[in-house]
Amino acid sequence: MSEHEKLVVDLINGDDPGVERMLSYWQEVDRGARPKPEIVAALTALSCAQPSSVNAIVAFLRYVESVYGKVSLPSVSNPVNIVGTGGGLSTFNISTTSAFVAAACGAQVLKSGSRAYASRSGALDVLEALGFRVMTRHEDIDQMVSETGIGFVPESCYPAICRRLALSCMPMNFKTVGQFINRLGPLLCPFDLAGQVTGASTLALMKTLAEAAAQVGLGNILFSHSSLGVDEILSMGTNHFTWLDESGCQTNWSVNALSDGCQGGDFCNLVGADARANAELIKNVLKGQGPIERLETVAMNVGATLMVAGIVDDISKGRELALEAMGTGKAIEAFINARDYSLEIAQGVVC
Repeated sequence: MSEHEKLVVDLINGDDPGVERMLSYWQEVDRGARPKPEIVAALTALSCAQPSSVNAIVAFLRYVESVYGKVSLPSVSNPVNIVGTGGGLSTFNISTTSAFVAAACGAQVLKSGSRAYASRSGALDVLEALGFRVMTRHEDIDQMVSETGIGFVPESCYPAICRRLALSCMPMNFKTVGQFINRLGPLLCPFDLAGQVTGASTLALMKTLAEAAAQVGLGNILFSHSSLGVDEILSMGTNHFTWLDESGCQTNWSVNALSDGCQGGDFCNLVGADARANAELIKNVLKGQGPIERLETVAMNVGATLMVAGIVDDISKGRELALEAMGTGKAIEAFINARDYSLEIAQGVVC
């Protein structure tokens, strides 16, 4: 039995092979040197591990950074991201909605995301339904964020090892077999970021991602988890946070949304549908149309985004700016401007 086969056996048995052995394994996978059935077994074992292994996540992040690095956008000085792990209760693309409002409030948002895997509508699905053309060239993404305050990361920009892993699992469903990669997906944005809001579907995963991010030197990330089982900050229930600052220090706190100024309400008003239905819902929220649960939940996530962007000192102040942007038409105006600009770039009108 080879060393890499032994590693997979260790994973299946629930043993932690350590960072260095995992680094070596990912290198072999990326150069096409491991058989597909073995890769499926390794990914399945990693995906079934509860909680996820910090060492396994650290190894994957270090490998990706060492081989692929990060892309800088020359015209964007302070890009921030808001993205969740998926895997919790399904909502209406809250982070995508929040990205538009944050842009309306002055943030430079570089939003990552994917097709649906844990919900009926992923970020890229709903953008398509909203009439967006997601840019694939780095210079177009740079131009769009610079001009409109928001841009989106296409699937084609992600590290090639992610596509290799997905292809290795075919015809099996990567949404199931590859949950390990999906969970750490928020930390795989291929562009340099100044800050990020990262929602996690469980409290254990939030803590695991924060620890892994600290070990690989990431910072200015606000990790969150809602006690209702959602990978976003909600206007009801208790929100849990881990703040990873630039020096790698972690600060943990929890707060009930009602004590944070929200009115609470019914979670059913946050439940998502398919991409087309969510697109209409998003446009209504951006116009400031309720129910209040949607407006306040989006405002909370915008507040967090504005905080990591350095625009406000705390989430509550950012929440107020967000509610104002939705109520005055600034949010829907930012959305229309960004959508139209994406179409102009796609048609070659902007140069």
